[in-house]
Amino acid sequence: SVAFVRTFMVLFFGAVMIIPVRGGTGIAPLNTGMAFFSSHLYANHLAINPVWNFAYSTKRLKATTVTYRFMEDDQAQAIFDRLMVQNGDFPKVLKTERPNIIVVMLESFSAHAIEYLGGTNATPNIKALQPESIFFSNVMASSDRSGKGMVAVICGYPVLPSFSIINYPQKTQSLSFIPKELRANGYSDQAFLYGGDLGFNNFNSLVTMAGFNTVITEKDFDASQMSDKWGAHDGFVFDRLLHEIDIQQEPFFNMFFTLSSHEPFTVPMEQKFEDKYLNSVAYTDQCLGDFISKAKTRSWWNNTLVVLIADHGHAGPDKVPLDNKKRFQIPMIWTGGALAVKDTIIEKQGTQHDLAATLLSQLNITSGDFKFSKNLLDKGSQGFSFYDFADGFGFIHGDHFQVYDNQARQFIRYEGTTNDTDTIAGKAILQIMSNDNQRR
Repeated sequence: SVAFVRTFMVLFFGAVMIIPVRGGTGIAPLNTGMAFFSSHLYANHLAINPVWNFAYSTKRLKATTVTYRFMEDDQAQAIFDRLMVQNGDFPKVLKTERPNIIVVMLESFSAHAIEYLGGTNATPNIKALQPESIFFSNVMASSDRSGKGMVAVICGYPVLPSFSIINYPQKTQSLSFIPKELRANGYSDQAFLYGGDLGFNNFNSLVTMAGFNTVITEKDFDASQMSDKWGAHDGFVFDRLLHEIDIQQEPFFNMFFTLSSHEPFTVPMEQKFEDKYLNSVAYTDQCLGDFISKAKTRSWWNNTLVVLIADHGHAGPDKVPLDNKKRFQIPMIWTGGALAVKDTIIEKQGTQHDLAATLLSQLNITSGDFKFSKNLLDKGSQGFSFYDFADGFGFIHGDHFQVYDNQARQFIRYEGTTNDTDTIAGKAILQIMSNDNQRR
Protein backbone atom coordinates (compact mmCIF):
# COMPACT_ATOMS: atom_id res chain seq x y z
CA SER A 1 0.00 0.00 0.00
CA VAL A 2 0.97 3.65 -0.35
CA ALA A 3 1.04 4.11 3.44
CA PHE A 4 3.41 1.16 3.83
CA VAL A 5 5.75 2.51 1.14
CA ARG A 6 5.78 5.95 2.75
CA THR A 7 6.51 4.49 6.18
CA PHE A 8 9.30 2.35 4.75
CA MET A 9 10.83 5.35 2.94
CA VAL A 10 10.73 7.50 6.07
CA LEU A 11 12.40 4.79 8.16
CA PHE A 12 14.93 4.01 5.43
CA PHE A 13 16.05 7.58 4.83
CA GLY A 14 15.99 8.28 8.56
CA ALA A 15 18.41 5.41 9.09
CA VAL A 16 20.61 6.51 6.17
CA MET A 17 20.83 10.04 7.63
CA ILE A 18 22.73 8.59 10.59
CA ILE A 19 25.77 8.26 8.31
CA PRO A 20 26.24 12.00 7.56
CA VAL A 21 25.32 12.89 11.14
CA ARG A 22 28.03 10.50 12.36
CA GLY A 23 30.47 11.88 9.81
CA GLY A 24 30.86 8.86 7.54
CA THR A 25 31.22 5.11 7.77
CA GLY A 26 34.81 5.05 9.01
CA ILE A 27 36.05 4.14 12.48
CA ALA A 28 36.12 7.73 13.73
CA PRO A 29 32.82 9.54 14.31
CA LEU A 30 32.55 13.29 13.76
CA ASN A 31 34.48 15.27 16.36
CA THR A 32 35.88 18.76 16.83
CA GLY A 33 39.40 17.70 15.92
CA MET A 34 38.37 16.92 12.34
CA ALA A 35 38.07 20.65 11.67
CA PHE A 36 41.63 21.39 12.80
CA PHE A 37 43.93 22.09 9.88
CA SER A 38 46.22 24.94 10.93
CA SER A 39 48.83 25.67 13.56
CA HIS A 40 46.97 28.95 14.10
CA LEU A 41 44.21 28.27 16.63
CA TYR A 42 42.06 31.18 15.42
CA ALA A 43 41.75 29.56 12.00
CA ASN A 44 40.79 26.23 13.56
CA HIS A 45 38.11 27.86 15.68
CA LEU A 46 36.63 29.53 12.60
CA ALA A 47 36.43 26.15 10.88
CA ILE A 48 34.23 24.63 13.58
CA ASN A 49 30.47 24.68 13.02
CA PRO A 50 29.22 26.70 16.03
CA VAL A 51 25.79 25.05 16.32
CA TRP A 52 27.23 21.52 16.11
CA ASN A 53 30.06 22.43 18.49
CA PHE A 54 27.62 23.80 21.06
CA ALA A 55 25.65 20.54 21.06
CA TYR A 56 28.84 18.46 21.10
CA SER A 57 30.29 20.44 24.02
CA THR A 58 27.03 20.28 25.96
CA LYS A 59 26.96 16.50 25.65
CA ARG A 60 30.49 16.23 27.05
CA LEU A 61 30.20 18.96 29.67
CA LYS A 62 29.46 16.61 32.56
CA ALA A 63 32.77 14.76 32.23
CA THR A 64 34.82 17.94 32.55
CA THR A 65 33.03 18.99 35.74
CA VAL A 66 34.22 15.94 37.69
CA THR A 67 36.77 17.02 40.28
CA TYR A 68 38.90 15.09 42.76
CA ARG A 69 39.45 16.49 46.21
CA PHE A 70 40.80 14.54 49.16
CA MET A 71 42.56 17.16 51.31
CA GLU A 72 43.40 20.85 51.53
CA ASP A 73 45.08 22.12 48.37
CA ASP A 74 48.13 23.34 50.30
CA GLN A 75 48.70 19.85 51.68
CA ALA A 76 48.28 18.25 48.26
CA GLN A 77 50.67 20.74 46.67
CA ALA A 78 53.32 20.15 49.33
CA ILE A 79 53.20 16.39 48.75
CA PHE A 80 53.35 16.85 44.98
CA ASP A 81 56.27 19.27 45.20
CA ARG A 82 58.21 16.87 47.42
CA LEU A 83 57.74 14.04 44.94
CA MET A 84 58.79 16.21 41.99
CA VAL A 85 62.04 17.55 43.48
CA GLN A 86 65.04 17.37 41.12
CA ASN A 87 68.54 18.73 41.66
CA GLY A 88 69.70 19.05 38.04
CA ASP A 89 72.49 16.51 38.45
CA PHE A 90 72.18 13.91 35.72
CA PRO A 91 74.52 12.12 33.31
CA LYS A 92 74.60 13.13 29.66
CA VAL A 93 73.86 10.02 27.66
CA LEU A 94 74.01 11.61 24.18
CA LYS A 95 76.99 12.54 22.04
CA THR A 96 75.43 15.86 21.05
CA GLU A 97 72.78 18.28 22.27
CA ARG A 98 71.08 18.33 18.88
CA PRO A 99 70.64 14.75 17.70
CA ASN A 100 68.01 13.72 15.20
CA ILE A 101 65.10 12.24 17.15
CA ILE A 102 62.66 9.53 16.14
CA VAL A 103 59.91 8.57 18.59
CA VAL A 104 58.12 5.31 17.79
CA MET A 105 54.98 4.93 19.87
CA LEU A 106 54.15 1.23 19.87
CA GLU A 107 50.46 0.32 20.00
CA SER A 108 49.62 -1.77 23.10
CA PHE A 109 53.20 -2.97 23.70
CA SER A 110 53.26 -4.14 27.30
CA ALA A 111 55.37 -6.18 29.68
CA HIS A 112 53.57 -9.37 28.63
CA ALA A 113 55.32 -9.39 25.26
CA ILE A 114 58.79 -8.16 26.25
CA GLU A 115 61.35 -10.43 27.83
CA TYR A 116 63.35 -7.80 29.71
CA LEU A 117 60.12 -6.81 31.47
CA GLY A 118 59.46 -10.40 32.49
CA GLY A 119 57.22 -11.34 29.58
CA THR A 120 57.26 -13.71 26.63
CA ASN A 121 59.97 -13.09 24.05
CA ALA A 122 57.61 -11.94 21.32
CA THR A 123 59.99 -9.08 20.56
CA PRO A 124 63.40 -10.57 19.66
CA ASN A 125 64.44 -7.47 17.74
CA ILE A 126 63.88 -5.30 20.79
CA LYS A 127 65.86 -7.82 22.83
CA ALA A 128 68.72 -7.63 20.31
CA LEU A 129 68.92 -3.86 20.86
CA GLN A 130 69.90 -4.15 24.52
CA PRO A 131 73.72 -4.11 24.11
CA GLU A 132 73.50 -0.82 22.21
CA SER A 133 70.66 0.84 24.12
CA ILE A 134 69.34 2.28 27.38
CA PHE A 135 66.41 0.24 28.69
CA PHE A 136 64.08 1.79 31.28
CA SER A 137 62.70 -1.15 33.24
CA ASN A 138 60.08 0.43 35.50
CA VAL A 139 57.99 2.74 33.33
CA MET A 140 54.21 2.64 33.57
CA ALA A 141 51.71 3.90 31.03
CA SER A 142 49.92 7.08 32.12
CA SER A 143 46.56 5.49 31.41
CA ASP A 144 44.78 2.85 29.32
CA ARG A 145 43.76 4.49 26.02
CA SER A 146 45.64 5.61 22.91
CA GLY A 147 44.36 9.19 23.10
CA LYS A 148 45.62 9.48 26.65
CA GLY A 149 48.95 7.96 25.69
CA MET A 150 49.29 10.49 22.86
CA VAL A 151 48.86 13.36 25.31
CA ALA A 152 51.33 11.80 27.76
CA VAL A 153 54.05 11.31 25.13
CA ILE A 154 53.64 14.51 23.09
CA CYS A 155 52.70 16.85 25.93
CA GLY A 156 54.31 15.23 28.98
CA TYR A 157 50.90 15.54 30.60
CA PRO A 158 49.02 12.98 32.71
CA VAL A 159 45.32 12.45 32.14
CA LEU A 160 42.35 12.28 34.50
CA PRO A 161 40.38 9.08 35.07
CA SER A 162 37.07 10.77 34.26
CA PHE A 163 37.78 12.07 30.76
CA SER A 164 40.40 12.22 28.04
CA ILE A 165 41.64 15.77 27.58
CA ILE A 166 42.39 15.06 23.90
CA ASN A 167 38.63 15.25 23.27
CA TYR A 168 38.58 18.88 24.39
CA PRO A 169 40.76 20.98 22.04
CA GLN A 170 39.93 24.10 24.05
CA LYS A 171 41.89 22.49 26.88
CA THR A 172 44.65 20.72 24.95
CA GLN A 173 45.56 23.96 23.17
CA SER A 174 46.87 25.22 26.52
CA LEU A 175 49.29 22.31 26.95
CA SER A 176 53.01 22.33 26.20
CA PHE A 177 54.20 20.23 23.25
CA ILE A 178 57.57 18.55 22.74
CA PRO A 179 57.54 19.27 18.96
CA LYS A 180 57.02 22.99 19.59
CA GLU A 181 59.90 23.08 22.07
CA LEU A 182 62.13 21.32 19.55
CA ARG A 183 61.07 23.59 16.69
CA ALA A 184 62.11 26.59 18.76
CA ASN A 185 65.53 24.95 19.12
CA GLY A 186 66.39 24.19 15.51
CA TYR A 187 64.26 21.16 14.64
CA SER A 188 62.50 22.55 11.58
CA ASP A 189 61.64 19.26 9.85
CA GLN A 190 59.02 17.35 11.84
CA ALA A 191 56.81 14.54 10.58
CA PHE A 192 54.02 12.58 12.23
CA LEU A 193 53.09 9.21 10.74
CA TYR A 194 50.04 7.12 11.52
CA GLY A 195 48.75 4.48 9.12
CA GLY A 196 45.15 4.96 10.24
CA ASP A 197 42.47 7.63 10.39
CA LEU A 198 43.83 10.64 12.24
CA GLY A 199 40.27 11.75 12.94
CA PHE A 200 39.98 8.91 15.45
CA ASN A 201 39.67 10.12 19.04
CA ASN A 202 40.62 13.70 18.09
CA PHE A 203 44.19 12.69 17.16
CA ASN A 204 44.12 15.28 14.38
CA SER A 205 43.62 18.26 16.68
CA LEU A 206 46.51 17.24 18.95
CA VAL A 207 48.89 16.59 16.06
CA THR A 208 47.94 19.89 14.41
CA MET A 209 48.43 21.89 17.59
CA ALA A 210 51.75 20.14 18.24
CA GLY A 211 53.08 21.76 15.07
CA PHE A 212 54.18 18.86 12.87
CA ASN A 213 54.78 20.24 9.37
CA THR A 214 54.33 16.87 7.63
CA VAL A 215 51.52 14.47 8.50
CA ILE A 216 51.22 11.02 6.88
CA THR A 217 47.99 9.05 7.36
CA GLU A 218 46.04 6.19 5.75
CA LYS A 219 45.25 8.48 2.82
CA ASP A 220 48.90 8.23 1.76
CA PHE A 221 48.86 4.45 1.30
CA ASP A 222 47.42 2.11 -1.33
CA ALA A 223 44.47 -0.17 -0.66
CA SER A 224 46.79 -3.17 -1.02
CA GLN A 225 48.76 -1.94 2.00
CA MET A 226 45.75 -1.74 4.31
CA SER A 227 44.62 -4.07 7.09
CA ASP A 228 41.01 -5.16 7.34
CA LYS A 229 40.12 -2.49 9.90
CA TRP A 230 42.56 0.13 11.12
CA GLY A 231 44.77 1.19 8.23
CA ALA A 232 48.17 0.58 6.67
CA HIS A 233 50.26 -2.24 8.11
CA ASP A 234 53.26 -1.10 10.14
CA GLY A 235 55.81 -2.42 7.66
CA PHE A 236 54.62 -0.03 4.95
CA VAL A 237 54.58 2.91 7.34
CA PHE A 238 58.11 2.15 8.56
CA ASP A 239 59.23 2.23 4.91
CA ARG A 240 57.51 5.59 4.47
CA LEU A 241 59.21 6.89 7.61
CA LEU A 242 62.59 5.94 6.17
CA HIS A 243 61.72 7.76 2.92
CA GLU A 244 60.65 10.92 4.78
CA ILE A 245 63.83 10.98 6.86
CA ASP A 246 66.04 10.63 3.79
CA ILE A 247 64.71 13.95 2.43
CA GLN A 248 64.71 15.87 5.71
CA GLN A 249 67.16 18.44 6.99
CA GLU A 250 69.05 17.60 10.16
CA PRO A 251 68.34 17.84 13.01
CA PHE A 252 64.87 16.40 12.49
CA PHE A 253 62.14 15.18 14.80
CA ASN A 254 59.70 12.49 13.73
CA MET A 255 57.03 10.49 15.46
CA PHE A 256 55.44 7.27 14.25
CA PHE A 257 52.41 5.78 16.00
CA THR A 258 52.10 2.10 15.03
CA LEU A 259 48.74 0.32 14.82
CA SER A 260 49.15 -3.30 13.69
CA SER A 261 49.11 -4.54 17.30
CA HIS A 262 45.63 -3.12 17.85
CA GLU A 263 42.71 -5.55 17.93
CA PRO A 264 41.67 -7.50 15.88
CA PHE A 265 45.47 -8.10 15.57
CA THR A 266 45.38 -8.94 11.87
CA VAL A 267 48.90 -8.82 10.43
CA PRO A 268 50.46 -9.86 7.08
CA MET A 269 52.78 -12.44 8.58
CA GLU A 270 52.76 -16.17 9.11
CA GLN A 271 51.46 -16.80 12.61
CA LYS A 272 54.26 -17.31 15.12
CA PHE A 273 52.23 -17.21 18.33
CA GLU A 274 48.90 -18.84 19.08
CA ASP A 275 47.79 -15.71 20.92
CA LYS A 276 46.78 -13.08 18.35
CA TYR A 277 47.95 -10.17 20.50
CA LEU A 278 51.44 -11.61 20.92
CA ASN A 279 51.55 -12.45 17.23
CA SER A 280 50.70 -8.88 16.22
CA VAL A 281 53.36 -7.51 18.57
CA ALA A 282 55.85 -9.93 16.99
CA TYR A 283 54.96 -8.54 13.55
CA THR A 284 55.56 -4.93 14.59
CA ASP A 285 58.81 -5.99 16.28
CA GLN A 286 59.90 -7.61 13.02
CA CYS A 287 59.10 -4.40 11.10
CA LEU A 288 61.01 -2.39 13.70
CA GLY A 289 64.03 -4.65 13.31
CA ASP A 290 63.97 -4.19 9.52
CA PHE A 291 63.72 -0.42 9.95
CA ILE A 292 66.67 -0.28 12.38
CA SER A 293 68.81 -2.40 10.04
CA LYS A 294 68.10 -0.11 7.10
CA ALA A 295 68.55 3.04 9.19
CA LYS A 296 72.01 1.93 10.27
CA THR A 297 73.14 2.16 6.64
CA ARG A 298 72.15 5.86 6.42
CA SER A 299 74.51 8.75 7.00
CA TRP A 300 72.16 10.31 9.54
CA TRP A 301 72.11 7.26 11.85
CA ASN A 302 75.22 8.18 13.84
CA ASN A 303 73.54 11.40 14.96
CA THR A 304 70.12 9.89 15.67
CA LEU A 305 68.30 8.98 18.87
CA VAL A 306 65.43 6.51 18.54
CA VAL A 307 62.95 6.41 21.42
CA LEU A 308 60.64 3.40 21.65
CA ILE A 309 57.67 3.78 23.98
CA ALA A 310 54.17 2.30 24.10
CA ASP A 311 50.91 4.24 24.00
CA HIS A 312 49.47 2.09 26.80
CA GLY A 313 49.68 -1.40 28.22
CA HIS A 314 47.47 -4.42 27.64
CA ALA A 315 45.75 -7.15 29.61
CA GLY A 316 47.87 -9.69 27.73
CA PRO A 317 47.15 -13.36 27.10
CA ASP A 318 46.41 -13.89 30.81
CA LYS A 319 43.84 -11.05 30.85
CA VAL A 320 45.31 -9.50 33.99
CA PRO A 321 42.97 -7.14 35.86
CA LEU A 322 43.36 -3.41 36.41
CA ASP A 323 44.94 -3.86 39.83
CA ASN A 324 47.88 -5.78 38.34
CA LYS A 325 51.03 -3.74 37.58
CA LYS A 326 51.67 -5.75 34.43
CA ARG A 327 48.52 -4.26 32.91
CA PHE A 328 50.26 -0.85 32.76
CA GLN A 329 53.98 -1.65 32.59
CA ILE A 330 55.41 -0.61 29.22
CA PRO A 331 58.80 -0.38 27.53
CA MET A 332 60.78 2.81 27.13
CA ILE A 333 63.99 2.25 25.19
CA TRP A 334 66.56 4.72 23.88
CA THR A 335 68.77 3.50 21.06
CA GLY A 336 70.57 4.86 18.02
CA GLY A 337 73.96 6.13 16.94
CA ALA A 338 73.65 9.32 19.01
CA LEU A 339 73.91 7.44 22.31
CA ALA A 340 77.11 7.89 24.27
CA VAL A 341 75.98 5.41 26.94
CA LYS A 342 74.90 1.90 26.00
CA ASP A 343 74.01 -1.50 27.48
CA THR A 344 72.39 0.22 30.45
CA ILE A 345 69.23 -0.44 32.42
CA ILE A 346 67.58 2.43 34.32
CA GLU A 347 65.55 0.97 37.17
CA LYS A 348 64.09 4.20 38.54
CA GLN A 349 60.31 4.09 38.74
CA GLY A 350 58.62 6.42 36.26
CA THR A 351 55.58 7.08 34.13
CA GLN A 352 55.13 7.55 30.40
CA HIS A 353 54.77 11.33 30.66
CA ASP A 354 58.27 11.52 32.20
CA LEU A 355 59.68 11.21 28.68
CA ALA A 356 59.33 14.97 28.11
CA ALA A 357 61.59 16.13 30.97
CA THR A 358 64.03 13.25 30.51
CA LEU A 359 64.49 13.97 26.80
CA LEU A 360 64.52 17.77 26.91
CA SER A 361 67.04 17.78 29.77
CA GLN A 362 69.46 15.82 27.59
CA LEU A 363 69.09 18.50 24.90
CA ASN A 364 69.71 21.30 27.41
CA ILE A 365 66.19 22.60 26.77
CA THR A 366 64.21 23.74 29.79
CA SER A 367 61.32 21.46 30.69
CA GLY A 368 59.74 23.73 33.29
CA ASP A 369 56.49 24.02 31.37
CA PHE A 370 56.04 20.24 31.63
CA LYS A 371 55.36 20.41 35.35
CA PHE A 372 54.05 16.85 35.68
CA SER A 373 57.11 15.35 33.96
CA LYS A 374 60.29 14.44 35.83
CA ASN A 375 63.77 13.63 34.54
CA LEU A 376 64.28 9.91 35.18
CA LEU A 377 68.05 10.36 34.90
CA ASP A 378 68.19 13.11 37.54
CA LYS A 379 70.08 11.80 40.57
CA GLY A 380 67.98 13.92 42.90
CA SER A 381 64.56 12.88 41.62
CA GLN A 382 62.40 10.31 43.36
CA GLY A 383 61.25 7.27 41.51
CA PHE A 384 57.49 6.94 41.46
CA SER A 385 54.68 6.15 39.06
CA PHE A 386 51.16 7.46 38.92
CA TYR A 387 48.67 6.10 36.41
CA ASP A 388 44.90 6.00 36.15
CA PHE A 389 42.07 4.09 34.52
CA ALA A 390 38.25 4.31 34.31
CA ASP A 391 37.67 5.95 37.69
CA GLY A 392 40.65 4.77 39.67
CA PHE A 393 44.42 5.18 39.93
CA GLY A 394 47.60 3.30 40.75
CA PHE A 395 50.57 4.69 42.66
CA ILE A 396 54.00 3.08 43.03
CA HIS A 397 56.74 4.49 45.27
CA GLY A 398 59.59 2.25 46.38
CA ASP A 399 57.99 -1.00 47.54
CA HIS A 400 54.70 0.77 48.13
CA PHE A 401 51.93 -0.03 45.63
CA GLN A 402 48.32 1.02 45.85
CA VAL A 403 45.34 0.90 43.54
CA TYR A 404 42.41 3.11 44.50
CA ASP A 405 38.81 2.99 43.25
CA ASN A 406 37.33 6.50 43.25
CA GLN A 407 33.75 5.30 43.00
CA ALA A 408 34.04 2.82 45.84
CA ARG A 409 36.26 5.30 47.71
CA GLN A 410 38.59 2.57 48.87
CA PHE A 411 41.83 0.81 48.03
CA ILE A 412 41.34 -2.33 45.99
CA ARG A 413 45.02 -3.23 46.28
CA TYR A 414 47.55 -2.14 48.86
CA GLU A 415 51.05 -3.58 49.19
CA GLY A 416 54.42 -2.82 50.71
CA THR A 417 55.71 -0.51 53.40
CA THR A 418 53.09 1.88 54.73
CA ASN A 419 53.60 5.42 55.92
CA ASP A 420 51.23 8.33 56.19
CA THR A 421 52.67 10.22 53.21
CA ASP A 422 52.62 7.32 50.77
CA THR A 423 49.07 6.47 51.83
CA ILE A 424 47.77 9.82 50.56
CA ALA A 425 50.41 10.64 47.92
CA GLY A 426 48.40 9.16 45.04
CA LYS A 427 45.36 11.13 46.13
CA ALA A 428 47.43 14.32 46.32
CA ILE A 429 48.74 13.85 42.78
CA LEU A 430 45.24 13.25 41.44
CA GLN A 431 43.96 16.35 43.22
CA ILE A 432 46.73 18.53 41.73
CA MET A 433 45.99 17.07 38.29
CA SER A 434 42.30 17.79 38.75
CA ASN A 435 42.95 21.38 39.79
CA ASP A 436 45.21 21.91 36.78
CA ASN A 437 42.61 20.52 34.40
CA GLN A 438 39.90 22.78 35.80
CA ARG A 439 42.07 25.85 35.12
CA ARG A 440 42.56 24.97 31.45
